[in-house]
Amino acid sequence: MDEVGERLIDEIYEAAILPEYWPKVLNGVARVSDSWAGGLIAVDQNQVPRAMWTPTYRETYESFARQGGGKYENVRARRAMARRHQGFLRDVDLCTSEELQADLLYRDFLRPFGLGWTVGTLVPMPTADLLIFDFARRSDDGPHSNRDVEVLDGLRPHLARAALLSSRLGLERARSMAEAMGALGLPAAVLGVTGKMIIANDGFEAVRAVIETAG
Repeated sequence: MDEVGERLIDEIYEAAILPEYWPKVLNGVARVSDSWAGGLIAVDQNQVPRAMWTPTYRETYESFARQGGGKYENVRARRAMARRHQGFLRDVDLCTSEELQADLLYRDFLRPFGLGWTVGTLVPMPTADLLIFDFARRSDDGPHSNRDVEVLDGLRPHLARAALLSSRLGLERARSMAEAMGALGLPAAVLGVTGKMIIANDGFEAVRAVIETAG
C-alpha cells in the first residue's frame, strides 16, 4: 500500500473518534476511487436518515432534504440489500441502462447537479441501523471502473469498522452525559433524533416510575 493509502486509512480511524472528520475522509475516498463526490448516510430503525457529505455533494443532498427525497424509492439500495454483497456495487451492476435513465432519484437530484453514476455499499449495524457509503461520478465521466470498485472494496473493512466504532462511541458519550447529570443530582435522559430515549440515569428512571404509577 502506498503512502497516500496508509494516510487515508489513518484518517478513517480518526473519523471514528472525531465524526467531524468524516467529510474529509469521504473526500479522500472519492479521490482515490476516481469519484467526484461522496456521502455517508445513516438510517435508523424508524427510517430516519442522517448524512454527511463532501462539498461536491452538498447541493444534491440539500436538495434531497428540501424536497422530501425520503419518499422516493431507492431501487438500487433495495437490490443491493437483497444480494447481501459484502462490497461495493455500481449502479450499472444493479440496474439496466433503461432503469437508470428513468430513475427519479437520478432525474431529480443527481443529473441536475451534473452527476450521473454511483457506486455504494451497505453496512448493517448491531443496533439495527444501516449505513450507506455512496460515491458519485459526473455524468460525462461514465460509470466507475472495475479498478475503482477494487480500491473501494480494499477500504471497505476500514470504513465499516470506523463507522461501527463511531456508533458505539456515540452511545458511550450519551451514557456519560446521563451519568454526569446524575452525579449532580439531576434526572436526565438522552434522546435520539426521533425522540426515542437512548440512555437515562437512575434519577430519571425514578421520576418516570412515579409518573407511571400516578397515571
